[in-house]
Amino acid sequence: MTKVTEPLPYDVISAARGGMMFDKFWSAETGFKQNDNNLALFNTRPDFFRCKQCHGWDNLGRFGSYIGRGPNPNRPNVAGMNLNAIVQNKSPRELFNLMNSTTNRRDITFDFIAYTPSDSNGSAHKMPGYSQILTSAQMWDLVKFLKEGAFDVSEIYDASYTGIYPTGSESCFNIGKDGDAANGANYYSANCSSCHGADGTAILVEGMTVGKFTRTKPFEVQHKVKYGQLGSSMTGAYDITLSQIKDLYKAISDTVAFPNQP
Repeated sequence: MTKVTEPLPYDVISAARGGMMFDKFWSAETGFKQNDNNLALFNTRPDFFRCKQCHGWDNLGRFGSYIGRGPNPNRPNVAGMNLNAIVQNKSPRELFNLMNSTTNRRDITFDFIAYTPSDSNGSAHKMPGYSQILTSAQMWDLVKFLKEGAFDVSEIYDASYTGIYPTGSESCFNIGKDGDAANGANYYSANCSSCHGADGTAILVEGMTVGKFTRTKPFEVQHKVKYGQLGSSMTGAYDITLSQIKDLYKAISDTVAFPNQP
């Protein structure tokens, strides 16, 4: 049966769902069928299917936060494109067609057993054949996320990049840029403190306080704040605005209010 590829009404397409799918499309939170025949493959080789692995939380690929994230036996190369820039110059239909394409895509039946990071023919590093995996509606959700739901991180913090992929490095600074720290503190108190604590030390994320994690990985936190930490009780603040995320970052940039140590 031929797939329906016309976009659904925009009140049906969900940027919030698309944002979660960008993280891990097969998570229960996205509504993906948990009895799908390929679920074991996705869970065994997650970084070969997660959009964020190749494009980065910041949509900058190897030109952003993942400039030093080279391939290894459990993950492919990072994409050599600035997805954020591409999205600005493509219509929703063009983005959908690219996502739905079968040209130069990795077939769902690809055998990873012989994969090595150097993978001479590049097959494992290709974009998955999402037309084999996702419905048209799910791909439209991703399109709406890219067009309307993804933040341009250059408006949230500054960063400098040294070297080239895969051995480059980054430095993030001016966290929150021109945000309002007082407003950000109020937002944190109302929406985050009940779980993370008044100073962000109640829950350690990858061994770091909220303050240290945000200052270390501002490219990731912005996505997790808006779309949640999948598989946990932290749901997304789907309606958070760019101004609010800047305010929140500005508040958390304060190392006294949000210390590095518990």
